[in-house]
Amino acid sequence: MALKFSLILFLVALVGSSLCNFEQVDGRRILSKNEDLELEQQLRVLNKPAIKTIQDEGDLYDCIDINKQPALDHPLLKDHKIQMKPTSRPKSLAIKSSQLRESTKALLRSIGCPEGTVPIQRTTKEDLRRAKSFRETHSLNFRLLATNSPSQHVAGVHSTGAATYYGAQANMNMINPKVTDDQSTLAAITISNKNHAILAGWAVSPSLYGDHNTHLITYWKGDINSGCYNLLCSAGFVLIENHYGFQVKQNTSTLDGIQQEIQILIWHDNKTDNWWVSLPNDSTDHVIDIGYWPGSIVPGLSKGASSVSFGGLTQAPANEPSPPMGYGTFPSNNLKHCGYFAEMKTIDQNEYLTGLVGSWGEFTDSPNCYGAKYFGNEDGNGYVMEYGGPGGSNCAF
Repeated sequence: MALKFSLILFLVALVGSSLCNFEQVDGRRILSKNEDLELEQQLRVLNKPAIKTIQDEGDLYDCIDINKQPALDHPLLKDHKIQMKPTSRPKSLAIKSSQLRESTKALLRSIGCPEGTVPIQRTTKEDLRRAKSFRETHSLNFRLLATNSPSQHVAGVHSTGAATYYGAQANMNMINPKVTDDQSTLAAITISNKNHAILAGWAVSPSLYGDHNTHLITYWKGDINSGCYNLLCSAGFVLIENHYGFQVKQNTSTLDGIQQEIQILIWHDNKTDNWWVSLPNDSTDHVIDIGYWPGSIVPGLSKGASSVSFGGLTQAPANEPSPPMGYGTFPSNNLKHCGYFAEMKTIDQNEYLTGLVGSWGEFTDSPNCYGAKYFGNEDGNGYVMEYGGPGGSNCAF
């Protein structure tokens, strides 16, 4: 249950508001006047004055003063001083793309905002409407996380022993599974401790992004009533990097071809309690510190995490088919034919990157539709696992 508990945190409501009376027109949710006004108020908070606006593949990115970004509107961050760089880094950090995997480093799409600003994708009322609709149609709340839900499924590897983790890292192939407008599929590293969790990976979710492309994703969960996906709320992740944003469309891999691989590193700064996310540079073997979750919004992780998960998650409306996970194929000991996590590592209290030492186990809640296979430590691939499956209509527990 640990992996399902952790990964399913992503699906918790992202834009909170009280439910009011509404109408249904051709099956679509129509907002009430009060709800519409509430979204307008949220837009005014989220869309800060831009120093510069950049268009990328039809999307608008506002270059916002780094000290005025939406994350700092959170009450807990009122007097927060931005940490411009980590106080230390995990030891033995290196970016590798093994020849055995026939993979290439995925190039992050650069927005290129001026120094002193960060790229924030301009939020529209439709973005907020989708997030609100996502919450209501999937009927999720924190109490449901500990129970089996027929509309969400997971497959992956998770820690099963008693240990404390201060971060995790993995190389994962970027994939673009085919989904309908109401389906979502993702792959992520999740770090959690009881009610608090953080997540980073990639996702395809038309109901959240408004398209069928693959995007980077982050999520944090602080308590029963708080949490935020990416930057689509005035709370949470503090962006540092001026060139790269989370919601930018990403290049993806080809089934049985060369794999576009991205390395994601999440780690705890022991001096500040902030949790950092770093990604590979597009031109060097160094990493880019994208930003961090302030320790004050996830206090349950201040002393480390009790669980780490690597895996995939799918979601669909109740009583509808589940979407593909990964390439839509079951694990087959062929990294070009499956979703995978390679060179998986965790971080100990001394900030050393280590392999998956201790007790780890596979998790699949719907073996008819999805699977996970952990291969342990392989030459050239490090600690590696495969995940995925076709989904379909027969995925009930």
